[in-house]
Amino acid sequence: ALIFGVGFALLAQGRRNGNPADAKKSKAKSAADNGDDDGGGKDRTEESQEDSVLHMISVAAVVANKSMTIVDVNEAAIGLFGYDEREHLIGQRVNTLMPPDAADKHDSYVEFYLKTKISAVIGQERCVPAVKSDGTPFEVYIKLLKSGSNEDNPVFTAFFREADASISEFANVTTMYTML
Repeated sequence: ALIFGVGFALLAQGRRNGNPADAKKSKAKSAADNGDDDGGGKDRTEESQEDSVLHMISVAAVVANKSMTIVDVNEAAIGLFGYDEREHLIGQRVNTLMPPDAADKHDSYVEFYLKTKISAVIGQERCVPAVKSDGTPFEVYIKLLKSGSNEDNPVFTAFFREADASISEFANVTTMYTML
């Protein structure tokens, strides 16, 4: 846990102390890559730091865009949900990880949030039903975080742990991730 804390603190410090000229260039590049003319959203420095942290942690994490399409996933999430490769999840909707009844409700929750910016789940840990790649249902604790400075293009990161798994590392990682 101490290693994670030090690593996250160093990454967060690096992001705050980045070169403004580099940040401006990478923000323009990111905007061009995303088709975002106003340069909103995260710059490449923020993205690469969060991406590297995402792939270093042992807590399952899934990143999705506002359309709820999975854009990144770490090895822990691949294992938790029973997939062989990350490519089996990238480009899929997050509903793939939910049983059908939860998936149907999820779309309306997301639509409500995107219209109102009111959420009862962002930042809160809760137990939800999930489904493995073979269709086996199981319960997970999820903590959902929103990032990105452009409200029109939010990025969501969900951290997962099995309902019977230890909470200590999960709590440390999700707390430190919010500092990035």
